Amino acid sequence: MNGRAGIGMPADGTKQAVRAAMAAPYWNPRPLEEQPSRELLTRAWNGDPPRA
Repeated sequence: MNGRAGIGMPADGTKQAVRAAMAAPYWNPRPLEEQPSRELLTRAWNGDPPRA
């Protein structure tokens, strides 16, 4: 098992992680957006590389 699933993160953990990040944003040169963040974490959960 690769990605976040391989370290025990449940499938719905990506949704919870995005909600937590959106609730407590920090400075970033790019605005924090829910859908792209969810896609990034889902790809990580699956063990897929990030997209540019």
